[in-house]
This record gives sequence, structure tokens and C-alpha cells, in this order.
Amino acid sequence: VINMFFWAIIGLLIGARIFATTIYEPSGYYLRRPWLIFWPFDENMNFTGLQGMSYHGGLVGAVVGVVAYLRSRKIDILDWGDMLVTAIPLGYTFGRLGNFINGELYGRVTAGPWGMLFPHARRIPASEPWAVEIAEKVGIPVTSPDQLLNLPRHPSQLYEAFLEGILLWAVLWFVFRKRKPFRGFMIGATAGRTTLNGEGLQHEDGHSLLLAATNPAVDAYDPSFAYELAAITEDGINRMLGGGAEEDGTAPLPDDPLGRPNGRDVLYYLTVYNEPVHQPAQPDHVDELDIVSGIYRYAEAPEGKAHRAQVLASGSAMTMALEAVELLAEEWDVGTDLWSVPGWVVLHRDGLAADRHNRLRPTGEQVVPRVAKALEGAEGPFVAVTDYQRAVPGLIAPWVPGPLTTLGTDGFGRSDTRPELRRHFQIDAASIVVAVLADLARDGAIEPDVVAQAVERYGLDPEATSEVP
Repeated sequence: VINMFFWAIIGLLIGARIFATTIYEPSGYYLRRPWLIFWPFDENMNFTGLQGMSYHGGLVGAVVGVVAYLRSRKIDILDWGDMLVTAIPLGYTFGRLGNFINGELYGRVTAGPWGMLFPHARRIPASEPWAVEIAEKVGIPVTSPDQLLNLPRHPSQLYEAFLEGILLWAVLWFVFRKRKPFRGFMIGATAGRTTLNGEGLQHEDGHSLLLAATNPAVDAYDPSFAYELAAITEDGINRMLGGGAEEDGTAPLPDDPLGRPNGRDVLYYLTVYNEPVHQPAQPDHVDELDIVSGIYRYAEAPEGKAHRAQVLASGSAMTMALEAVELLAEEWDVGTDLWSVPGWVVLHRDGLAADRHNRLRPTGEQVVPRVAKALEGAEGPFVAVTDYQRAVPGLIAPWVPGPLTTLGTDGFGRSDTRPELRRHFQIDAASIVVAVLADLARDGAIEPDVVAQAVERYGLDPEATSEVP
């Protein structure tokens, strides 16, 4: 064990230093002078130590060191990995404490009593009114409009040390270490890629629903409204704790029309977003089973329109979808049915199960997937939009009764306002409208010139990209 940790520490130091001086050093200073990467003295030969370590590089280096040692000793890597994984969050904790001591990776400006001054933080010019206001609140004197202010900031290193370090370690150690079957809820807070708009690539989540789809024990939902969240949570509690199941958890609840097993070990993954949104009441025509099944018609298309279309949405994208439906009706004479689809993942599994059932029972009663049953008779093109990668709504494409156009947050992200981010990924209301019109033109219902007019009217840039610029 001591030898293994020795190699892990050596790998950690090497990896952390190399990443910090190459990948995270934009000036290229160390790339031009690689001999200085591990040189602990300044130009005057004063000892300064190795200033700058990367957590990501340290993790990579430590893994490489451990794997190299275990392979050299012909020791099973997976057995040791189970033992070592719980130590990673604690290593993260000490790394963030080091960041705090060094005064780096600080958070945003705050006037709260927990705000702290970091000596190397970026100064804010006093010409910014909001900076002066915060300075006055915390008692920092402002003597000149040209003054550069060092304002208090969130000690985000301590937040991360506790939440991503100590708390995660406690979960791994006290919950998962015993290897007991797990049932419960996991809340994916600040989900999607356009609601936590100040974090750029660091915290954006465009893929967790896809990861959840790989685990059969995880039922993932992307609710749009509070009433959906409540219905799904109640459903999860009933499945995990409700009566009527055999001890092995294989008997379906008598009152569960979906026929799912009750009393089994299941994890509900629910995504929630960092955005204030008006929460409507549950529509009268919608019941809890509609929500839990994964798809239902939230609003029917207005009558008397020349064309018909279908828009499917979930999560924070529902806000843009609602706006797009109004634009389509008012400006383009398109009546659109709006569908809420909180259950892309559960619908995908339902479709796969139906396909398997029908394939192996060609002469028996055929099962209709929930998606096909819900959308039966729906007129016009189908456009789906989420705050996730396009592969998420694409999970149900095989069972949609027509071509499905998906809009999502693929590509590289950035830090910006929510409207700009949604335009960047082309999931805003204007982009949804153009997608619907483009599909209508594809089907010959309207002329392509109409689509071009919409592109011009809404200021969409055909050359814009979310890939590498």
C-alpha cells in the first residue's frame, strides 16, 4: 500500500504541474521554457516552490501512477479501484483548500457577510455603478472614479471542498461502500446548458440524461413544471415504498396501468434548473399518469390555421417552446400542438421493450409503444427541443410517426446571458419557429422563401456555429 501511494503521489505531482503549466497556462511561457516547469526558484534564485497545480492534471497523474504500479505487480486494478475511489473526493477537498490558501479560483463578487477579499482577484473599476454600490455596502471607501476596487468574493473553494469533497466522500463511504441496493431520488440541480449561464464549460450539463439512460435501474425525467415534478416524485415514492409487491419486488402494483414492478430498487434522476419561471396549474385534461408515462399534450393547436405542426419539449426549453407556438400562430398561420415530454429516457426503454415483444411474438398481440400511441393521428412535422444534446430527444425518434427534427445544445458552450446562449445553440423561440417552417417546406406545405423570410426576420445567422470557431 505504501509503495502504491508513493507512485500515486509522484504521478499526482507530475501531472498537476504539467497540466498547470501547459494546458492551463495560456501565454505558453512554460512551453517555451520547459526546464522551468519543475524549477522551484525565481530569476534571482529565491526559493518560491512550485506555484500552480492543476486538480485535473493531478487526478490524471495519480491514476497513471497507480495503474502503472499495479500492472507492474500484476495486481487486479478493479479490486483496488473499488477501494481507492472513496479517497478521491478527500483529495479534491485538500486541493480546493490549497486553492483557498493560494487565493485562486475564487467566486463571484458578493456583498454577503461571508464574502472574502482575495489579494490576486481581478480589480473592478469604480466607474462601474454596481461595483461602487457593493463597495459602499461592505465599507470599502471609493475616492476616485479611476480607482480599481478589490471587492469581496464568494469563497467558492470552500463551497466545493465541502460539497464536492467531504459531502461526496460521505455519500460514497456511508451509502455505496456497503454495496446495499439503492433506492431514492437524485436531483440534477442547475441542469442543462443555458440556465447556469455564468459558468461556461465548467458546470454545463448537456449529457447527464444520456448517462442515466445507460443504467436500467435509473428512471430519468426532465420535468418542465412544478406539478410534473410533484407527480413524478409521488410516483417514485409509491414504486419504492408502496404495498402490493412480492418480497423480491417483481409483482406489479394492481393499480399501476404501466405495469411496472413495485418495491424494487430504483433510482429516480430528476433534472431541475437555475431559472425563475412562472409555474402554471396542472391542466384539467392532464392527470398524473399522463405525466409519469413520459409524454402528454400540454396545449392543443388553435383552430382555423392553414398549417399544422407538433412541438415536443421538456425542462427549461418549454419556455421557448411556448413562445414559439405563439409566434407560429400569430405570424406564420401555423397551428401547433405542444407536447410536454418529461420522460425521454423512460419512453426510449418502453419503445425498446415493445419492439422486442413484437419481434419475438410475431403472431401474438402486438404492443404499441407509448410514443406512437400518444402521437397517433398528430398532423404536420415533429420538432423536439431540450436544453440537452440533440441525442436526448432523439431517443424516441424510432417511434414518432414521422420524421423528427431535434434541437439541442450540442457543441462548445460559453458564458453569456440566457437569451444569447439559447441563440448560440439555436434552441430559442425563433430557432424553433424556423425549424417548424423548414419542415413544412420540406413536406411541400409552404415555399422555401417563407423559411428564408423567417431567418431574416429573426436575425438568425446561417454561418453561426457552436463547434470550434
